[in-house]
Amino acid sequence: MPGVGHTGSMRHRRILLIACANFVLLAAVSVIFPLLPQLQDAHGLSTSELGVMSAASFVAGLFAQLGLARYVDRGYARQLLVGAAAITAVGLFGVATSTVFWQFVLARFICGLGYAAFGPPARALAAAENPDEVGSNLGRLSAGELAGVVIGPVLGAILAGWLGLDAPFWVLGGICIALMVPLARIDISRLTIRTGEGELAPATVRMVARRPAVQRACLLYVALFLPVGVYDVLWARYLTDLGASAVFIGLSYTFYGLPYVAVALFGTKLIDRVGSVTAALWGLVIVLPITLAYGLFDDPVVLVGFSVAEALVVAIAAPAAQAAMAEACEPHEMGTVQGLGGAGGIGGAGLAAVAMAPLYARGGALSAFGTTVALMAIIGTGAMMLGARSPRAQASASASTSAVMPSVNTER
Repeated sequence: MPGVGHTGSMRHRRILLIACANFVLLAAVSVIFPLLPQLQDAHGLSTSELGVMSAASFVAGLFAQLGLARYVDRGYARQLLVGAAAITAVGLFGVATSTVFWQFVLARFICGLGYAAFGPPARALAAAENPDEVGSNLGRLSAGELAGVVIGPVLGAILAGWLGLDAPFWVLGGICIALMVPLARIDISRLTIRTGEGELAPATVRMVARRPAVQRACLLYVALFLPVGVYDVLWARYLTDLGASAVFIGLSYTFYGLPYVAVALFGTKLIDRVGSVTAALWGLVIVLPITLAYGLFDDPVVLVGFSVAEALVVAIAAPAAQAAMAEACEPHEMGTVQGLGGAGGIGGAGLAAVAMAPLYARGGALSAFGTTVALMAIIGTGAMMLGARSPRAQASASASTSAVMPSVNTER
């Protein structure tokens, strides 16, 4: 059986390459976070302008996920992967050379565009790699993503301290350029490509979004990613208001990230055993009281303890929602549907970030986190109702995927 072992080894290498690229691009996007105060002082930026800079990457991500994902299914997955690395590098170089507000906004928009272009083809490739390990493979990608978010800010602070404020952007930009070479050689033959003829005629986001199974998976996606925007805008502010030091706040991200990465790497096989929708729904149910607890307790140590518990759950629930998206579509629609899910997640997180900051300022932590929990519960209930109303449609989608994907995966 040497051929089988070689095939399995190649699969793992491809997943490892995509996960490592995911890590690099997320580190590149997040490297700016600890440097924002220094950039503000160095270039005379206002605090509100920093908020616009952060929002620029969300806006870029939303449009890129919706606008570019369809090209994964038209044979351009490799070009999107390579282009994403190149665009991210351009954005980083732009940050390094910016001196005024509009330049920073444009550079951050380009950075967000780069990573968002990478997400749909990366998830589509991981989902198509092996129909029996969709959850596991997406979990590995999620682990690389979270590791980049956690390590990127630390790396940025270290490089800025050693080499200067602009150094992190030049270094990460150079790594993105180097990443283009292995991405240009990646095997994309496992993706089913639309030909524009017959049953494989290109579908639109609107077309796939009409399916109940896709709607349910997208709602799960939105519900689970909604708190991300809240944490991005409130976590450091909240802990600071409770008297936590900057060092403690920095460590809190590590305490969240390490268990998340560990579970995403080694625990997401559970998704393939119990089913993606089941894993995502149960994860959402468990996360709801944890999120509410952030507004009920005011001890930073206790709050970080809750964040660790949340990380252990979300590390399975988030890839499960992504897997549910993959299982709700035909193989030749993988990129389009993953783009739809990614857009939902980014859009929900962005709206939450905009809405919950003023709510926290006026009503406190319980108001912000309580409202977040209520929205998550409403969206999750909508997902459950879709499942109850249309089991036949969802079963048909899953059966269709299972029937077609094995033949796709044995073409090589």
